[in-house]
Amino acid sequence: MKRNKKRVLSGITAVCCAAAVLLVGTFAWQAVSSAVNEFSDRQRSNPKDPGGNLHDDFDSSTGDKKIYVENTGDTDIYVRVKLQEILGLGSETKPAGSQWETHMPANGNVADGDEGYHDAIDDAFTWTMGNTAPYSFKSIVGAAEWSSGTIAGDIEGSRKNTDKLVGDALGSAQSGSTIVDLGSAATANKQAPAAQVVTMEAYKAMNATAKESFAGWVYDVDGYAYWSQPLAAGAATGLLLNGVTIPGAESETYYYAINAIMEYVDMDDLAAWTSAGTDGKREITLNGKGQMASDKNAQGAVIKEGSQTGQTTIEASDDAKDMLLTIANASLRAEGATTLLNKGETAPPPTVKDADGKTVTVTWSSSNESIVSVDPDTGVITGVEVGGPVTVTGTDQNGSEVTYQVSVKAKDPADLTAVDPPANLNVGDQEDAPIVKDGNGNEADIVEWESSDPDVATVDPDTGEITAVGPGETTITGKDKDGNEVIFDVTVTDLFTATPSAVTVKAGEEVAIPVITNAKGETVSAADLTWVSADGSKVTVNAAAGKINGVSASGTAVKITGTDASGNRVEILVTVTAADKSAEDKLNEAVLEEYFAAEDAEESIKLGSDNGVIVPAYSNNMADNAINPGDFSKNYGVVSLSKLLTNSQYAQNVTFTSTDSKVVKIENGNVYLWYLPTTQEMIDNGLNDGYRPPAVLTATYTDPDTNETASKEVSVCLYFDVSVDL
Repeated sequence: MKRNKKRVLSGITAVCCAAAVLLVGTFAWQAVSSAVNEFSDRQRSNPKDPGGNLHDDFDSSTGDKKIYVENTGDTDIYVRVKLQEILGLGSETKPAGSQWETHMPANGNVADGDEGYHDAIDDAFTWTMGNTAPYSFKSIVGAAEWSSGTIAGDIEGSRKNTDKLVGDALGSAQSGSTIVDLGSAATANKQAPAAQVVTMEAYKAMNATAKESFAGWVYDVDGYAYWSQPLAAGAATGLLLNGVTIPGAESETYYYAINAIMEYVDMDDLAAWTSAGTDGKREITLNGKGQMASDKNAQGAVIKEGSQTGQTTIEASDDAKDMLLTIANASLRAEGATTLLNKGETAPPPTVKDADGKTVTVTWSSSNESIVSVDPDTGVITGVEVGGPVTVTGTDQNGSEVTYQVSVKAKDPADLTAVDPPANLNVGDQEDAPIVKDGNGNEADIVEWESSDPDVATVDPDTGEITAVGPGETTITGKDKDGNEVIFDVTVTDLFTATPSAVTVKAGEEVAIPVITNAKGETVSAADLTWVSADGSKVTVNAAAGKINGVSASGTAVKITGTDASGNRVEILVTVTAADKSAEDKLNEAVLEEYFAAEDAEESIKLGSDNGVIVPAYSNNMADNAINPGDFSKNYGVVSLSKLLTNSQYAQNVTFTSTDSKVVKIENGNVYLWYLPTTQEMIDNGLNDGYRPPAVLTATYTDPDTNETASKEVSVCLYFDVSVDL
């Protein structure tokens, strides 16, 4: 597996030297830059490409000196800059043995380091810091030096080459240095926001709300100025240094230089500043002016300056750590942001993560939809018109925001684009070649076409007509006479789509075949397909009528398949439910037609032989239960109504009534019947063993949903066993 490495830090040094200004001399400029780029050797599943470049725009005739930082990578970075000075009087060359003096604000004044440089010649060398209005600049990304330093597929190598470059848009660059002259560069126009420069003490005095909204430079006691917010991909800081006053024409000879050192880390490497270094925790001692007077580790050794091979950068002060950790934990960050887009093109959104590295869902918006539009839900951006930078903002459910900037450039005339190319086809489809336009919107003449997989789709090499052959994906490539290419992908399928893909029909009824569409979204006629049912006893298809017929209840879904002449097919699942039942159907399902008690059933009776008494056959003690023949009001058998019902779900909605004289009563779930047949029944039928004089009940079903009712008669018979001759 390829090992993706990430940067621990990047340090960039720009040395700005003002040579001697004689009585009639000019303010000369010289620049040198150097950088150290260290990468940790840790494998990552989602490699990022963080990057940052120092801008040091200098005008030797006016003393304008704009120092700021541009995020040239694809993720948030944290930035700090250290400014150093050298001043020598009486000579126009660097004083022998002189050392850089770090600028550290004195007595709360960010522009005054109290080293005597800024008032050595009247008001000369006075610094203006920050900017009250946005500052327009040219991005360093895409400059010739930038492009020549980029190595395809090599993030580490590219960043080692490009991070050390320093942009200068005011024309004082020296040939052969790492300063990039951006004065006439054809790169994107951007803006550095207005920004204040405050001391760390002033920042600490702000309340939490003010700190959260403050976007500016915070100058610490050790000479590091920190940008107070994560710097979004494609964005720039405000100006740290805005200008330096130069001596008048009558001034004495001098040498003055400013050295700018920029470092950055991404979120993954913030600990390079917020943790103790390899040479121990940093301890800072201040002098009476609020400047760092001593910088040692816990063992009393001097902390090493800058970055060392295999080590992290110099540790931040405790106050700077607090600020960095606060803004890191409170911020969202965008990874993989697109910062430069061709007009008419789209790009996916960056991945938004919180301080714990968890992906966050946001709603997207654009500061200028006429230049860069953004889908609020998907975050996909579109280059509408040349211009920018435009700020794209993602807002989470808590109102926290993440931003990045996008500029739109004109497409190269050689960039060919197919207009509405066929993306999805079915087997057997034929499509004409799409219209192709160049970067200026003019129609291009394609002289040669080819398909990467003719088994999926073929293309006529001259006309570009595409024929879909079999399922799969292929790439269609067209070339103009100059060899410029237009490329688009085609997916071929042998499936149609049914909407819906599953239907339900009752037995004995029919339902319309769902709408069927092909891969291009066109409607396919069901009558043009040959249909097969997986179970013709349950489901059949009338293609001519466009109907699916439910034959009988299926229990599980039955698949029907329609196929065209090219083999494209559609599958539909059909479930057949039972036909609706009437109240009479439910009654007949729930209630028996008759109930005849068996000879040994509990409710059978017997005419006893002991002095002609009537004895219930279900009695456990015949003597105790013997009943005088003259007391017929108690001569009855008992039958449970449950014996007249089936186990149907409808049985619970059945009631019983009766007007038959043999029915004594109906109560408590039972029917009570006379033991003996009537006199006429005896005359007509005799006292024959097994004779069953029937009683008639009326069973009524009431539908709980519709209140529909149905009734029928039910015969109930006791077993009458004559065992004595009266």
